[in-house]
Amino acid sequence: MKSAKDAPKRKSDIYTHTVNFYLQHSKDISEKKEQNIKKIQDAREITFDFSEDIERSIEVGKKVIIISPEEQTALIEGLTGCGYTVFFFDPANIAQVVGSIGALRVSTKSTKQDEEQSNEAIQADQLIWFDAPEAFAQRKGIYDPAKLGVEETLARLKAQSGTHFFLRKIKYDRSLCQYENRHQEICARCAEVCPSGSITKNLRKNSLEIQQADCIGCGRCVAVCPTGALDYAAMPHSLFQDICALYEENIVLLLPDSINLDNLSIPLPENVLPLVIEHDEFLDEQHFLTLVQTTGNPVILYTETVSELTENIVRLINDIFAKVYQQQAVFLCRDEAALNQAFEQLAPLQRCLYRPEEKGAGKRDTVSRRLAHIVGENDFGAVESGPYLHYGKVEVKGEQCTVCAGCVNVCRAGALTVNREQTALLCTPSLCTGCGYCTLICPEENCLQLVRDRLSLAPEYFSQNVLAEDELFRCIECGAGFAPAKSVKKVRAIMQPLFKDDAVKIKTLSCCPDCKAKIMLEATEGHLSKI
Repeated sequence: MKSAKDAPKRKSDIYTHTVNFYLQHSKDISEKKEQNIKKIQDAREITFDFSEDIERSIEVGKKVIIISPEEQTALIEGLTGCGYTVFFFDPANIAQVVGSIGALRVSTKSTKQDEEQSNEAIQADQLIWFDAPEAFAQRKGIYDPAKLGVEETLARLKAQSGTHFFLRKIKYDRSLCQYENRHQEICARCAEVCPSGSITKNLRKNSLEIQQADCIGCGRCVAVCPTGALDYAAMPHSLFQDICALYEENIVLLLPDSINLDNLSIPLPENVLPLVIEHDEFLDEQHFLTLVQTTGNPVILYTETVSELTENIVRLINDIFAKVYQQQAVFLCRDEAALNQAFEQLAPLQRCLYRPEEKGAGKRDTVSRRLAHIVGENDFGAVESGPYLHYGKVEVKGEQCTVCAGCVNVCRAGALTVNREQTALLCTPSLCTGCGYCTLICPEENCLQLVRDRLSLAPEYFSQNVLAEDELFRCIECGAGFAPAKSVKKVRAIMQPLFKDDAVKIKTLSCCPDCKAKIMLEATEGHLSKI
């Protein structure tokens, strides 16, 4: 049994290594170095004190499944001798593998000819899978001897047996998720980019399932989530904002802790200050905008491996800054040569300085306000936002909209709202994630249309626009306004033929809810008095 001392520890040497790296390579004067070391220290303390990556543990037993096209007698005997219970399957018979370390479930295909249904799943704690599919390459508790070798496979399997400690890396707010409880799938980008399979779609419940024990903490799901339903627990957006405030007026050099600073021997120009983060792939457009607009300087990300998602985010930010300022905001560097080149191209971006209070604000709302500040009162055209980042704009076709507010009720990004007093449907385009659920839910055929993956850099894109408006229909009994006139007329057109000659029911179609109930009650009492 493992003890708490075996639990994953925060890297206490990050602070020391960062300071040493800065002191050895920075060209800042001594007084400036003293101030910047304090900033590095404060950033480290804030991260340590306020990160939300809560420690958890699960018990991993000794049930193991071996999946191999060839017999593995020696391997099975070796594991059995160490107290493991071993199951063996041919990969041709595997239908599905789900679950997480300590609770993996393997379903096999039916033995009946020409049937694809699965038998009852076999549960195990860990898997040894020869030539495992790429989708399982980074799954915890699944080991491929063809890549690791048998000796390393056994070492890892045995090391994970017993009490398995892990940190909760991802925070999840279901109320903001655009996949959760939808009638049709419009978003599951987090599951698509997750390399470890820790985020899966529960098709029966129409909800996401996050296996925190399987999460490798890369953060791609956070970067791709359009609404901020997912956040990086080790450095939530609110915590990141506080750290950015410490680096005001500095040029930030972002470094994932996978970078060996001892091997990075490059002079740091004056005012360049390193910020070491656990991973770099959780960084989204909100992070980069916060850094640039808080410091008034470009930001440099130095990382040896760059995902297509990160490239897409950096390209979008740079396209915007190129349009507005004719400057680069984010320098993405993969080697020292690129880093040196970035240092030579650095230029202040004081014009974009913006330091609002963002506590409690949503991701898309924060990005919208930051971009609105950059654009100001000018029109700089538009930039393309695909393929991972989706910005859109809802448009209304003709006079079909009845302002029923059905689209408003399903818009979790807050792009669509309704003004009850003006009986108007409003849209803030910059908040739109391009999910398209509003077009699916709209009862009017081809009424709502969506312009996808185009982010406009004009003032009206960041303000509420009137999509449709109507007169307020007033109750024929009390005169109170209670619904858009088009909606009432539409309901009357549908229901009146069904009510035929029932004058009372027909009358209620033009009444507010209170008067409707009153009229129906009076009609019922009158009917009863005649009996």
